[in-house]
This record gives sequence, C-alpha cells and structure tokens, in this order.
Amino acid sequence: MDSNKHYNIALVLYTSGIDYDDRIRKEILSIKETYSNINFKIFAVEPKNREEEGITSYGVPYRIPYLKSRDKYVSGTRTVQKAWDFYKTVKKDLKTFDAVWCADPETFVFVLMIHGKPIAWDLHELPLVFMGNPLMRMLFKYLERKCNVMVHANDARLQFLHDKGFIKHMDCQFYLRNYPQFNEIDTEYDETYLRFVEWKGEDKCVYLQGLMGGKSS
Repeated sequence: MDSNKHYNIALVLYTSGIDYDDRIRKEILSIKETYSNINFKIFAVEPKNREEEGITSYGVPYRIPYLKSRDKYVSGTRTVQKAWDFYKTVKKDLKTFDAVWCADPETFVFVLMIHGKPIAWDLHELPLVFMGNPLMRMLFKYLERKCNVMVHANDARLQFLHDKGFIKHMDCQFYLRNYPQFNEIDTEYDETYLRFVEWKGEDKCVYLQGLMGGKSS
C-alpha cells in the first residue's frame, strides 16, 4: 500500500443497525487507526426498507438504499433476488471506490459481480450456505479466487475451512479476533443503561449471544 495515496473503500453488508453493529464499527476504526490514508463508506441493508444517507455515530458516511424487491417479496423469501437488487442499486456508487469490503457470506453477489478492483470478503460466520452441495462448493472456490483478502473470525475457523478443502489460497487468508472493548466509557447514561446496571448487580460483565433473530430480508 502506498502511504502517500488516499484510499476510499466501500463496505457492503446486511445489519440490524449500523450504529449497533459493533464488529463493523471496531473493524473500521481499527483499520483507520492503523492506516490514516484509508476512508470508508458503508452501504447497508437494515430491517426498515428506506432510502437514507448520513454519518454514523463513529464518523463514517453511509447509505441505506431503498430496494423495491423488499416491498415486493415477503420477508425471508427471494433472498437472491433481493441481493441482486441491492447490488444493482448501489453498483454505480461502487465504481468510485478503490476497493470493496464485503461483510459476511450473504454479500456473495457483490464478490461475484465486482470486477476490476480489489475485493475483501469478511467471513465472520462460517459460509454454511456454500457447504451444503457440490455446486455451491464450486461457486465458493470461484469466489475465493476473486478475493484479494478473505477475513475470518479466528484461526480455528480458518483452519477448519482449510482442512475441509473449502479454501486453498492461504496467502490471502487472515483472521481478526473481535474482542470486546472494555476500556470504552460512556459519557451519557439513559434510563435503559441505568436499569441494565441495576440488573447486572455486582457482576463485572455479562456475556450475551444469539440476540439476532436473523438477517434482514
């Protein structure tokens, strides 16, 4: 990477809420802290289908595109058509960026369709959708060859995919542990926070898992 050049990266993902997606926030801020010449813009699908642009609470510009397919089809159905609609809707925007960061297996349509610029595919979850039949496995191997970087949640998952023969090109594979940031201190406290502190009692922390009911349609 040329330290004298400014890089703009588009990040595409499905999320329950950009401001509450702690993994994406920490990944972006960690990269920006290490490489001051990199800027991001987020293109996201949230549960509420709407057209919106703005700045996240952590200072990153974003666009939530309105998708006609999400109003046309029932939630949880026609996911490939909706993914294609997502890609087509933001395709022109992506042309102005130096690279595209695709978050989670659900963004595979972007990996498949983007040409002529670097692609990072963030597989924080195991790509189970590609592990069910030989055709999907072949597609995954093709997508791997298109990626300049593939990011995994930890070394164990990376080794699992490699041992099972799902990934081959280890030189572009990396893992990024997503530890909680206990050193961050809130400057404002609302009623919900105070109720949580009372509920937590004397415990130093609480481990929560599986709070999401599913990806946005």
